[in-house]
Parts: sequence; C-alpha cells; structure tokens
Amino acid sequence: MLFTAVPMVGHFHPLVGLAWALRCGGDEVLVATPVPGFGSVITGAGLPAAVVPSGIGDGEYAAASGVDFATGSVDAALAASGRGWGTLAGRALAGMRGLVTAFRPDAVISEPCEFAGRIAAAEAGVPWIEHAWGLPPLERHAAGGSEVLGRLPRPIASVHPSPPSLWPDGTTGMAMRPTGYHGPARRWEPPEPAAPRVLVTFGSVVVEHGRAGDLAEIVRRLAAGGLEVIVGLADALVPHLGTLPDGVVHAGWTPLHPTLDSCDLVVHHGGTGTAMAAVAAGVPQVMLPQMTDHFPTAERVAASGCGAVLASRPGPAEVERAALRVLDEPSYARAASRLAREVRELPSTAAVADRVRAEATETEVRAAETTLREHGDHAAQGPGQLPDRAAAAAR
Repeated sequence: MLFTAVPMVGHFHPLVGLAWALRCGGDEVLVATPVPGFGSVITGAGLPAAVVPSGIGDGEYAAASGVDFATGSVDAALAASGRGWGTLAGRALAGMRGLVTAFRPDAVISEPCEFAGRIAAAEAGVPWIEHAWGLPPLERHAAGGSEVLGRLPRPIASVHPSPPSLWPDGTTGMAMRPTGYHGPARRWEPPEPAAPRVLVTFGSVVVEHGRAGDLAEIVRRLAAGGLEVIVGLADALVPHLGTLPDGVVHAGWTPLHPTLDSCDLVVHHGGTGTAMAAVAAGVPQVMLPQMTDHFPTAERVAASGCGAVLASRPGPAEVERAALRVLDEPSYARAASRLAREVRELPSTAAVADRVRAEATETEVRAAETTLREHGDHAAQGPGQLPDRAAAAAR
C-alpha cells in the first residue's frame, strides 16, 4: 500500500491510523513525499518513507496552501490552493511515476490534495483510494488541481474519518472512527480544573503565518474572564505569543484526545484535525475559521448544534461572549455528547483496513481499464493502453 500526502502535518496525520492498521494486518506500507525534509515526520510516525525527486523545497507547499487567508470567496481560495498544489504535483509527477513502477503497490491511498499519486496510479493501472482528513473532501480543491493538470482520475473508494451525520447530503464512502494521531507528542496530565477549562489552539500553520497576536489576545481575554485556559501549541511557536497571563498553562504539542477529556470547551481555527478530535471527545467548540477548508468544516460542525462559528478575526470580547454562551447553554454539550456516541459506533481503522484491502483486490483490473480509458491523457504509454501490470492481471 502506497500512501501519498501533501507534506504538511494536517494532510499527513489523518492517514497514519489507517496506514498502521494495514501494516498491522500484514500489508507492506510505504509513504511517499516530494520534500526531503518531511521524511522525518513520516518516520517519526513509525512508517517507512520514500522521497520522490521533485526539486521542491521546504515551505513551498505551505506557501501554496492559502496561508494568506480567505479574504474573498472561500470557493476561490480553495481553487487557488488546488492550483498551487497542482503545479507542485506536476513537478513531483515524474518521481512519483518512478516510485509506483519500482514499488508496484496494490493500491495507492492519497489525501484529497495530493494529485501526483492518483495520476501515477491511474497510469500504472493501480486502483487509488481517497482518504479524507475528516469530513468528505471539497471538490473545489480538486477542481483547482484539474485546471493545472487536466482531468484528474476518480477514486475507486473513499474513506471519511468522521461521523456521517456531519456529511453533506448525498455523500458516499466508508465512515471510519477518527483515530486522533497528532504526531510525536508528550502526554500531558492536567490537574483538576478550578473553573471551566478551555483549550485554545490554532493548529500547526496559522500562528506561524501571522495570527499569533490574535491567539494571544484571545487567551488573555478568556483568562481575565475567569476561565482556566490551556494553550495547545508547538514549543517552537510559543515565543510568537509573548508573555501570557499567570495561570495560563502551555500544554505544548500534546495529543488532543487526553487533553480534551479534561476540557469543557475548545476554541480553535476550524482545522479538521482539531474539529474531529473535539467531536470524538464530546467537547463543544467555538471556531474561528482562518483559511480555505476551515470555513466549511466549521459550518458543518456548528450546524450539528455542538458549537459556534465566529468571523476569522473576531475581537477578544466577542470570543469571550461566544465561549460563555456555549459553556452556559446545555444544548451545546448535549449535541457534542450525541456526536461522540456516533463516533464510538463507527468502524475502527482495522475494520476499514479490511474493506480497503478487499476493495483494492476486487477492483484492480476494472479500475485499471476504466481509469486509463477515461484519463489516458496522463499515461506515459499513451491513451487507453494498459501497462504490463494490468495486462498481466487481466490475462
């Protein structure tokens, strides 16, 4: 099984649970990256990494991801991100083709914004499966990629690690319990709270790209309002925040699930990883979406009744009012508990690994014929021509 992901932790981390479930089930797993510096993130998760030659440097994917934040249409921002990642995928495509030829995977499993893996899989007659970060992926990312790369292959199956009640109407795919991998982290055991406890986090990208002041002001206001505040942020980013008030606890880069278990509320940026961790933990949310996919994620979660959405740059007083409202109104906690029960009933990563394995085995030849017929413009061997692997399987 070959996994491919944009070299950013928010894109790679959601894949780790299924990768390990497949590996524990006896499959050979490899994770591809076009950026050498990201290899240590993959191996840090205990998974083998392959660096495909691309000439892409550290930070290029982040620069193409919409870190300038959505200032107009969210759809336009999503498409712009897709075009940026599509351009980078084009630079990685030759190396990805070489890896697929050498590794000969039985399936390629890609997150929604890594396009080179799916193209290389289609050309080689290998089925590819899309693995969402949490909620079902947004078409505008892939549409932006198609503007650069041409028509992109469709997956033979989709995995969505999120509760189906949050999915848009008409969505199909395999539901999977969110596993909550957040990278090498220290487990932090908070003391018993003396007041309502709020976790505040802006993920791995937002603070680094200009929103540290917003986060610091929110933390100060919540602490001044009598709430117990925990800041979840990588140690290297803490200096961006300046001096925090006495009593505010910095938990570092900590696993969200055990931290959230002691919290009454999480205030965050609308990132899928944080949102799904809070959903799984049954913790109400106040979301301040910052860029691209944060906006639709926050809207879907808030529509379930378990949280509130504010503008991307609300004043600290507005955040405090929203936090107190969500804490004081019992309906938010009830909705969050209901979603957590739904998550507990979802198939495990091991169960989904069995389904992925069966799907890949049963559909390999059909997928090869279909994808090459529909997307032969990408194939190095020419449109509609089955490569040796698929032709042998067909025989």
